[in-house]
Amino acid sequence: MNRPADTQPYPLTEDPFVGVSRMMACIREVKEYNPYVQIIASAFTYLRGFSGNLAAGAIEQGICDMAGFGRMAFAYPQFANDLLTGQSLAGKPLCITCGKCSQLMRLGGTAGCV
Repeated sequence: MNRPADTQPYPLTEDPFVGVSRMMACIREVKEYNPYVQIIASAFTYLRGFSGNLAAGAIEQGICDMAGFGRMAFAYPQFANDLLTGQSLAGKPLCITCGKCSQLMRLGGTAGCV
C-alpha cells in the first residue's frame, strides 16, 4: 500500500496513520542516503486539513524537499494557494481519500475527483 486511505477498491492492509508514519520513515531514509537528491514526498493528503502541517514539518526537518498533493489537487485545486496564503481550510472540499480518482484512471476515464 503506498497511499494511506480510508477506503480503496482493494483491502486495506494497515491503519492509515501507520501508512503515513511508514511513508515518512521511508522518505527520511531515502533522503539520508541521498542527501543531494531532491525528494518530493507524498502521503500527506490523508491528514486532510492537517496535511500542510506535516508537509511543512517534513520539509523543515529535511525529510524531503517538496510535498506532493496529487489526490488533494483533484479534490481541491486551490489547496496549495489557500495553504500558502494562510487561508482556513475549514469547510473546503478536502480530499476524503476514497480512492475513486485512482479507480477512474484504472477504468480508462479522465483523472479527477468524483
